[in-house]
Amino acid sequence: VPEKCEKATIDPSQFDPTIHIPVSCATLGYHIPTGEVLYGTVFYKPGINAPKQFWEHALVNGICYQQKVETVTQIPGKCARSNYFQSTDQIAWTQPQNQHHFRWWSVDQWSVDYQRPTIDLPNLPRRTSIGVGSGQRKQALLLNGQYPGPLLEMVEGDTVAIGITNKAIMGETVTFHYHGIHQIGTPWADGANMVSEPNTRPGETRWYEWEASPHGTHFAHSHVPMQRARGLVSPILIHQMNDPYRHLYDEDKVIVISDDLQDPSVICDGFVAEYKFSGPGTRGFLSCGVYSTPHSFNGQSGDGSVEKPYPLLDVEEGVCYRMRFIMAASITVLMDIEIPNHNMTILAIDGADVDPMQVDKFRLHQGGRVDALVCMDQEPGMYDVAATYALGCDFVTFGLADTCTHHMFLKYDTFDGPAPNTPSAPEGPIIGTGGAYTADVSEKTLFNFDDFSDILQLNPLKDNSVPATPEHTVTINFGLTGDPFESADQKHVGPYMWYFDEYRPGEQPRPMQLPSIPVMQSKGTGCGFNPDKTPLVTIPETATRVRFVLNNLTPVAHTVHIHGMYAKILQVKDYDWVQGPDQFTFQYDDPVQIAKCEGDGGTVLNADPQYPDAQEGRIWGCIYNDANHASGNNYVNPIERDIFTLPRRGWTVIEVEATNPGIWPFHCHVAEHGAFGASILLKVKESQIPPAPWYYEPMGTPFCPFDDIEPNPNGSRRERSRRGRHHHKNKKRGGGRKDKDRGCNKNSVSSQHECNGDETCEFILNHMDV
Repeated sequence: VPEKCEKATIDPSQFDPTIHIPVSCATLGYHIPTGEVLYGTVFYKPGINAPKQFWEHALVNGICYQQKVETVTQIPGKCARSNYFQSTDQIAWTQPQNQHHFRWWSVDQWSVDYQRPTIDLPNLPRRTSIGVGSGQRKQALLLNGQYPGPLLEMVEGDTVAIGITNKAIMGETVTFHYHGIHQIGTPWADGANMVSEPNTRPGETRWYEWEASPHGTHFAHSHVPMQRARGLVSPILIHQMNDPYRHLYDEDKVIVISDDLQDPSVICDGFVAEYKFSGPGTRGFLSCGVYSTPHSFNGQSGDGSVEKPYPLLDVEEGVCYRMRFIMAASITVLMDIEIPNHNMTILAIDGADVDPMQVDKFRLHQGGRVDALVCMDQEPGMYDVAATYALGCDFVTFGLADTCTHHMFLKYDTFDGPAPNTPSAPEGPIIGTGGAYTADVSEKTLFNFDDFSDILQLNPLKDNSVPATPEHTVTINFGLTGDPFESADQKHVGPYMWYFDEYRPGEQPRPMQLPSIPVMQSKGTGCGFNPDKTPLVTIPETATRVRFVLNNLTPVAHTVHIHGMYAKILQVKDYDWVQGPDQFTFQYDDPVQIAKCEGDGGTVLNADPQYPDAQEGRIWGCIYNDANHASGNNYVNPIERDIFTLPRRGWTVIEVEATNPGIWPFHCHVAEHGAFGASILLKVKESQIPPAPWYYEPMGTPFCPFDDIEPNPNGSRRERSRRGRHHHKNKKRGGGRKDKDRGCNKNSVSSQHECNGDETCEFILNHMDV
């Protein structure tokens, strides 16, 4: 039994002496091998009776046990550990667990230190709101008082039920999207504000229930603009059945990387009226900058000083980890990740398995996830995990940022030397200490997910091959409408400027404006839905294989995220003549640029037909031409992703399997771009969209009734359509009164027939007044 398990200390009052289950150690989220249903979160020591807690595994007499329905199976393993820097046990899942996980999350406002909102460090305890100076104070929104929020960990096929209560006191509404979860059969739980659901107002609770699929590394986050930057981010780890790489690693480690804006309400902090790339006197460009903001690793950023030490990732010498990197930033588009002297082997991208690919350095997109195998096989020390914002390095050159590389350090358990860049550490560049002091810090070869030649090197384990001819094709353009501003005294931003809209030649593009009624309720027809303001593409019900041509008509790259499905990447065109800062000045009517575009088989298209000279004619792209470019598509086992890049002035071709009924957002994941209109909706198999679950809280008016809700488990029907959501606040819930809207009697909650055995119903009823 590892020594650290023996050191676990528990208050004896937390144990029930009537339960006699001696164990060696266990951690949150693991069952003990008994028929008892136990709940809790703490460690316990050998020889002490088990507390009333919920476990999925435990180490019993040196053997890791896994609970089954009727039997207990012995599985070799060691002590489970679960937090952001020490994650899960060594379990090889070989059959469905069919567990029903219940979680209760609370969204609260906190005044925190924006560089380590909830982190306690030796000699640097978490600061209270009073103890945070004005130069460090941030008004954050946190899940259960944590940043990042609680880890959701389960096995694929399990069911998750989450109640989220909005306790924000400043009137902010919230929704939660489970990024990477495809919501098969549960499109109402997707969490897209005013698409799958109305926003949850202060004092309200919203319920989500979904199946853990697909397996892999994902994360939950608010889908309300800029609330990711306020702190509403939480990692998700779904263990794979029969993981093909389980023999390669000993433990998981989840690493959440984010940009830490001190004041996200100032969305465009970093605007410059005289854009330095194009010289004095030129107009500013609508691309918000957070080039100098700190970037955190698992909720902590630092600069190596005593007050702001670098974040550390504790590792054990000789152990191999599956490091699950999550790029949860709001503005920063990408990070390049490297660890000196340590090989990194890519195992999965956005949850999709690939043949192991060893790399020295890889690119991680905003919203993207990369699982990399990293073994602690070097001389003990502290090794830099460097995350470089490649685009930001240009801004350092032009004086718009102080740094473009951010640091966390692997700390070997057998190393007791100083931390990097402390008074007792060696002077010089940030290269680590101990064995890392002599590590090779030369420039490494980047494995670039923006480079199609690199993408083609990846071989997915699942065969994703597609025929050359699709069943349906949609062209979508990414652009910018109007002229944001001409001088520094003009308003810098407007609500509807960016767009990601179906290409309709001769018609003005439509920046997304959210409707007044959730689109899943209206299905995109009437009742608060305006097709001139809310772009929506209806996929023919007879089409399964749908190809999208995505043209980028701007001089900046974008990361776009598709809900409800994976996208197969068939081709990416990043023109070699659209590189470097000078490309920001290229104009759509410049004969030189037109010749370059046509020489590559493309056609120049201006982003705004109504204002072609906006931004001095710099907003355009060289679009895809099927006759000239289709031959470059990869139809043989292309990689699958749910988030990917549209290169500057270039294009990307993808194909999806449109088989998951629902209305799915497809949008830029950069917070300010999505907030200002860069989004479109995909309606898939409308006739097969299931009714809303019985606990769904719709938004309605007398003119827009909504009754497409499944029956309550006890057989009665909620009557939301007759009242509309605006009556909800006046409803009384106490006194055992029959709540006809829920169809549940709270005083009878202990009677199982009230919910007909439905676990989610019972969970909700038990927490109605929390």
